[in-house]
Amino acid sequence: MRFDVNVHVNVHFADLQYILERLTHMAIQLDELEATLSRNTDATDSIVVLITTLRQDILNAGTDPVKLKEVTDKLQANTDKLAAAAVANT
Repeated sequence: MRFDVNVHVNVHFADLQYILERLTHMAIQLDELEATLSRNTDATDSIVVLITTLRQDILNAGTDPVKLKEVTDKLQANTDKLAAAAVANT
């Protein structure tokens, strides 16, 4: 038994152009997303280092009021930086 199958595909140039435009747009969006993810990862890593350092500074200060004041001032400065960064990116 034998079957002959003929398939005819009609694709208009405008359809191909639209598909290419969409693919290009998606590629640009993916690049932007990857750049955003990279910036986000960098910021997250920086915050982790900040928290780890702050924890160690508190442990090192112990009960010394002068050292605790220094840590408190440092914490306030870092809080101000984080708040400014959050506002700048919203």
